[in-house]
Amino acid sequence: MKTLQQVMAGVDFSPRSLNALREAQRIARWDGARCLALHVLDEDVVEDLSDRVEVARDEVLIGANRRLSAEIESALGPGHDVESEVVIGHPFRALIAEVERCQAGLLVLGSSGSGGDPARVGTVAGRCVRKAPVNVLLVRAVAGDGFRRIVAGVDFSETAVKAARHAVHIALRDGAELIFLHIHQPPAVMIDDPGYFGTLDVALMDQFDEELVEAVDEKLKDFARERIEEAGASTLNWRTETLRHGNVRAAINGFLQETGADLAVVGTIGRTGLKSLLLGTTAEKVIHHAPCSVLTVKPDGFDYETDG
Repeated sequence: MKTLQQVMAGVDFSPRSLNALREAQRIARWDGARCLALHVLDEDVVEDLSDRVEVARDEVLIGANRRLSAEIESALGPGHDVESEVVIGHPFRALIAEVERCQAGLLVLGSSGSGGDPARVGTVAGRCVRKAPVNVLLVRAVAGDGFRRIVAGVDFSETAVKAARHAVHIALRDGAELIFLHIHQPPAVMIDDPGYFGTLDVALMDQFDEELVEAVDEKLKDFARERIEEAGASTLNWRTETLRHGNVRAAINGFLQETGADLAVVGTIGRTGLKSLLLGTTAEKVIHHAPCSVLTVKPDGFDYETDG
């Protein structure tokens, strides 16, 4: 895996965004990467303020930069190695533009916006997860000394391979336990009119599904071993879990809750023209309901749009 050169944290001065900043600094230090804290001033708010109190945009920027510097020092302490920047623009589009300009390899954001729901993912963060051209880490809580238990979601796709590699990398850095998780959905066959083929033998179908689960479980073990071997991670504490469940999102989030995982790593899909599906239905539901931090990994050649 390539080492990170640049990590960017979006800071809106909320407690969760400061948690994201702390986590961004910790991750950047793994690879000696540059860490940048970015605050975006909403252009509409700035224009409205300028009209009301006749304050110049430059004055607003100076004040915001002072506040950002003070917040960073308060969160990280004096002598920190995090750079800071304030820009004026549309919150989402400006954030993505700065990610591209700085060639950031990872965008770190607080997981919740307004609303009081501890599992809530804010509007800007949600759009970044779906459309940002880089991997996005949504931070629920600071890992402190590091992640202790990481769950990598595996559906055997190419993006799942990429996500698993990131999960192995993080687990090695933090000395965490890594669980490769696959959710097997049993065949749901509903036939109102069996017609010529007659009735379905449910017992035979259940037997077939049990054999299928065993085969999938072996495939998952082989998948995990390949990721471990290619990373040279023979000392890593890892295991696999294949769960039989009809609802993938509920199964993943239930597993995260039961195991006390503090990081989930999931792959996303990239479909041009399907704006609401750029993340993938299952991954999106996992992110909005996960009890822990979530790293979303983009596929190679991810295509995105900042409009809409």
